[in-house]
This record gives sequence, structure tokens and C-alpha cells, in this order.
Amino acid sequence: MRQTLAAMSRGQGRPVVFLHGLGGSSRSWEPQLRNMGDRYHCIAPDLPGYGASPETSPMSFSAWSDALARLLDAMRLDRVVLVGHSLGGMLAQEFMIDHPARVSKLLLSCTRPAFGRKDGNFQKEFIAARLKKLEEGGTMRDVAEEAAPTLFSPSAGREAIDSAVVTMAQVPEKTYRAALDCLVAFDRKEALARIEVPTLLLSAEHDRAAPPLVMERMAERIPHARHASMSGLGHLPNIEAPERFDREVTAFIEAD
Repeated sequence: MRQTLAAMSRGQGRPVVFLHGLGGSSRSWEPQLRNMGDRYHCIAPDLPGYGASPETSPMSFSAWSDALARLLDAMRLDRVVLVGHSLGGMLAQEFMIDHPARVSKLLLSCTRPAFGRKDGNFQKEFIAARLKKLEEGGTMRDVAEEAAPTLFSPSAGREAIDSAVVTMAQVPEKTYRAALDCLVAFDRKEALARIEVPTLLLSAEHDRAAPPLVMERMAERIPHARHASMSGLGHLPNIEAPERFDREVTAFIEAD
């Protein structure tokens, strides 16, 4: 029997599942579980290979999507509100293709519908930059200390940045490399029109990884979607300004 994903869980009521990004883990959503767990059943899985979750074979969005479905089965959850951030937003899109009946509402945070061709110059440069410290003999701590601060706005607090560094430093190198391969090959632009549930696309003003314009155009291709941009924030708004982020999520969940 295949092992299910590990997950943090808090609260009761309507189930809300939070999917973390490339350098994250279930702990990336601790502010949301703490702030929203009194109102909803908040669930934050470790994606495959992250935290206490086993890898899938292969390590692919499709396999991760099936692993998420098995977690929902194990928790006896039929339909959930799905919140996906960055890499987790790509997984959320994949899940909507594979298991559309299991999602009641979809929130995509700071993500893209495609990264582009894996053999493209931009992709090669992106991979090289993200792996530079490792190829030089460094550790994931070195990667985190270089990359994590760039994911925040210029005015972000030191505590938020430090927490992201600690979380990213704990990502296994093997998982990080596999997730990068998945990310740069992702392309679900043509599937956006098939998303039939109410959808919110949440961008951030200073996010260079998924700029507001990209997410605005993405929203235009989803039938029941709207786009909102959070001013003054970077790529990790749930960590940089959790109360603002949580208000957006809560308002979306409660809207008719």
C-alpha cells in the first residue's frame, strides 16, 4: 500500500487545503493554520519528498496530484477549497485536471499556468541560477540564504525572511532538483478554460516570479475567475503579510 502524504492539520468545518511552493513545506502555512484554524479545517501537506512525505515515482505533477487525492481519501474529504502557492499553484492546476470534482473553490497564489520549454534559454538560465550554489559544492542552506530574501518585498521584516530561509534550507537537495525539473516543464495554459469552479488569482506587486500582469492574463482564461493584486508585497505574501493574505482567502471562501 502506497504511503500517503504527511500533513499538518488544525480546526474543524469546511476543509481548506494549502499547497506550498518550491522552497517551502507544510510549515510555510503555519500562520494560516494558526489564524484560520478556528474557522475552518485547515490542512497543509508536505508535497512528495518534502518534510515527512515520501517521494513519488516518478516525481511529477501527475504523480503528486494522485498522492494528494490519496491524502484526501485517507482524511475522508470529498470536496475541498484548494489553495496553491507558486509550485503548489501548479500542482493545484494539475489536480483540477485530474480530480475536478474534488474542488469546490480554487485560489492560486503567485503562480503561473506555464513556465515554458525546458530547453529554452530562460529556463536554462533559471535552473543554472537556482542550482549554482549546489554545483559549487554548497548546501541547501547556501541556496536558501541566497534565494529566499529575493522572494520578499524591500520592506519585508527580518523575521519573515529568516523563517523562509530556515524552511528552504530543510528541503532535501534531491527533492529540490526534482521539483525544479517539474516546474520548468510545466505548461497547462490550454487547460485553464476547463476550470469550472469559482477561482481567485492572487498576485503580489513585487513578485518577479509570477508578476501581476501574468496572473491577470491567466484569470482571463478561466471562466469563473477574478484577479486581485496585493500591493507592497513579494512572492511569499502568506509569510510576509499573513493577516492580509488570510483576509483575502477568508473573503473568497465566504463569498457566494
